[in-house]
Amino acid sequence: MTENEKNVQEKKPNPFVKFWKDWWLGFVDSFRYNPCKLAGILVALPGLFIGFFLGYHSKIIFLVEEGGIDLSGFYMFVLVLLGCINIFNGVTLSSKRNLGTVIMSSIFTLAITVFGVLWIVGIIQSYILAHSKFTMVGGYNLNINHYMSIICVALSIICSVAGCILGFIKRNKNYKKVVMF
Repeated sequence: MTENEKNVQEKKPNPFVKFWKDWWLGFVDSFRYNPCKLAGILVALPGLFIGFFLGYHSKIIFLVEEGGIDLSGFYMFVLVLLGCINIFNGVTLSSKRNLGTVIMSSIFTLAITVFGVLWIVGIIQSYILAHSKFTMVGGYNLNINHYMSIICVALSIICSVAGCILGFIKRNKNYKKVVMF
């Protein structure tokens, strides 16, 4: 083998690195052809944030006033359900890019925002209630589960709202629904 052939053979890129580099360049290039792709990804993120970090959410136990009703389980159930629906809305928004899918995503984003705020307020309210002068409950402190749950739900709300705003901006304004009789 000559020295030139050895140099050429040594400079061959790793196929694994080449695959990921080509995949990443293709992914980034696809945004040029589908301007609503980022909006679809942002709308789908709440389902991933809430679903992947469900272990943190499920470990939170609220302190409830005597005679009160703890709705935290219901709030998280609704958030998980709406997050799963928003994954499908994100895929639909990315592919159809019409006003109807943006409005549908906005309705579910509004519901995610309402229940997410109720969830965060419930965490904070239970901490304040536990440390108030009138309640002598000890040992209730915010831990990593509480912080991660607040961060995940807040990121879910922010990403979903940003995705809907971007969806309204980048939607296909020339879309006409074809009616078949």
